Amino acid sequence: MITLRWLALVLCLAAAVPSNERPHRPFAVPPDQQPHQALDGIHKKLGQQPPRLLVIHRQTLQVEAQVEAHGGPSTTPLVLVGIMSGSEARRAIARCTWLRVGGNVSSVRVLFVVGRPGTHSVVSGDILYVDVREKQRMWNAGAPRPRSNGSEPEVVTGTFTTYLKQNEFLRYAATQKEKFVVRADDDVYISLPMLQAYGALLSELGSNVYAGVFEWYSWKLKGLHSTGFGFSCKAANSRARAPWRNCSQVLSNASWDQHHCVGPFAFAKGPFLLLSTEAARRVVASATFARDLARAKLLASGTEFRVKGRIDDDVHLAFWLSSLPNLRVVRIRRLSWHEQGKWSGAALSHFLAAHKLPWRLYGEMSAKIDGAWNTAKQAAVHLVCSDEPACSSAISAHASSQGTCIIEVRLKTTSTAPVCDGMNGRPTKCPFNKAEPPTAKNCWKTEANTAIVSGQLVNAFHHRDD
Repeated sequence: MITLRWLALVLCLAAAVPSNERPHRPFAVPPDQQPHQALDGIHKKLGQQPPRLLVIHRQTLQVEAQVEAHGGPSTTPLVLVGIMSGSEARRAIARCTWLRVGGNVSSVRVLFVVGRPGTHSVVSGDILYVDVREKQRMWNAGAPRPRSNGSEPEVVTGTFTTYLKQNEFLRYAATQKEKFVVRADDDVYISLPMLQAYGALLSELGSNVYAGVFEWYSWKLKGLHSTGFGFSCKAANSRARAPWRNCSQVLSNASWDQHHCVGPFAFAKGPFLLLSTEAARRVVASATFARDLARAKLLASGTEFRVKGRIDDDVHLAFWLSSLPNLRVVRIRRLSWHEQGKWSGAALSHFLAAHKLPWRLYGEMSAKIDGAWNTAKQAAVHLVCSDEPACSSAISAHASSQGTCIIEVRLKTTSTAPVCDGMNGRPTKCPFNKAEPPTAKNCWKTEANTAIVSGQLVNAFHHRDD
């Protein structure tokens, strides 16, 4: 009886609290509707078949489909990398470090995506200028406008400028010859030899590929914002059922008047993600893409109130892709794609990319990666797939025809990435500091690039525009 009285009291108190002030706790999923989490559990398939052993020649993985008849690496365009960039200093340190590693990887092309109003996708050197104003933020209805001199707060990754840059880059990439497109931030360090290896292997899957380190969200159509975050399909599936979200499976082109929330679905984390160019073409050609971009610009203008001051570009891209038929969602393991608040090192045998690697380690990291790929003769690779979609549940937004894969490349090397020196020369974790500008002393000093670093390139480090 006491228990029932306490339960009645708790229910009364909960009812008295306005819904927008209640804690957002996950709702239990009925036993007969537990989601089947193909993406979250696919790593278990890695041990079920032996890896393939492939040769490394001139820092290039020799995948059969990518090797020409004469035995050399293919020069067919493979990967186009778009770096969302607002900083000349960051572009400069990339040019004098990781962009110089793997000089024989001719099948990867890197462009920095920079805003220049009135310019429609013009390439100059290694910069793609797009018709986007830098340092642009979203305005809520009634919020104060910029001062008369036009000055605005500085904008960093995740702002409306970045959102627009991503979408303009996708438009450009959809017209290019490369098989794959990478979207990345300018504070990400990338191993180009490993990226070439991933692209060559993923070519075996066909034209519909979406790869990265995945987490989960649902999507609100009218406000263009994410909701109900989860590290797994199961967690996001539970949160999507909360009555204030009311998310369920609908077509991506549904009207928000009919259904205001879609999800959950897996999204590849934006600092580094990869998708096939064909998938990008299908996204930018869709009516949903055009509809959402028009809606985004309306929200950015402050004409309508919006809770968040940004649009999550990586989640929105995943929303567009979630309904794409026959898409392969490919999981990249976190021991290959690193995102750390404090850098603590990594094995170079698996290293693909690192978000917020401390600037001071860029030069040493480049030397180590170059050495590892120059000396390694083989790599063990896995590419394991399932015909199941990333998440099968009563409300998951993934198209039922989609499949799930996992990829792993293990270079035959024992080399490790550099770490910071602490007390008495002992290695220690070191944080990334975005306020600490990269400088020329962080470059990879070799005979091949010393002359370049000592000239015009150095001047770039003294001009920071992010």
